[in-house]
Amino acid sequence: MFFVYLQLFAVNTNAWSLPFPDLPAIIACNVFLFSGCLIGIVLIHFHLVFPKPVKLLTRFKWFPMVLYITGTIVYIPYSVIQYYWVTSDREIGSLYSTVDRIGLVWLSLTFTLAFTTAIYQFVTNNNTLSRNQLRMVIIGSFFGFSATASGISNYSSGKHCFTSAPRWSLS
Repeated sequence: MFFVYLQLFAVNTNAWSLPFPDLPAIIACNVFLFSGCLIGIVLIHFHLVFPKPVKLLTRFKWFPMVLYITGTIVYIPYSVIQYYWVTSDREIGSLYSTVDRIGLVWLSLTFTLAFTTAIYQFVTNNNTLSRNQLRMVIIGSFFGFSATASGISNYSSGKHCFTSAPRWSLS
C-alpha cells in the first residue's frame, strides 16, 4: 500500500509537469488529472469491500457511485483550467495553481477517508485472518499516507506558483 499511495501522488503531481500544447501531451495530462481525481475514490471503494463489504454498502448501494461522480465533478474544472493554461496566452497560472491545490486537497481528503475506512474495517472485523490482512494494509497505508501527506503539504505551500505555462512543443 505504501507504494500505491506514493505512485498515485506522483501521477497526480505529474499532471502539471507536461505543459505542452500538443494533443498527445494534453491527453496524457488529462489522463493523469482524471486518475488523480478518482484514485482516492478507488482506494475508498477497495477498503469498503476488503476483506468483506461494510454495512454501509449493503444499505446504500449507490454510495460508491456518488463518490465517483464527485471525483468526476472535481476533475472537470481541473481539466478545463489545465487545458487553457497550456493552450492560451493569458496569464491564468495563479488560477491553475489554486485549482491544482483544490485537486490536491481532494486527493488528501480521499486518502484520509480510505485510511479511516481501513481502520474501521480492522476494528469491526473479528476474523483473525482478515485482521492480519488488514493490519498489513493499514501499515502500508499509514506510511504511504504520511509520505504523501507531507508531500502535499509542501506542494500546497505555493512554492510552485505559475504565472503562465512554458511554451514548449513536442514537434
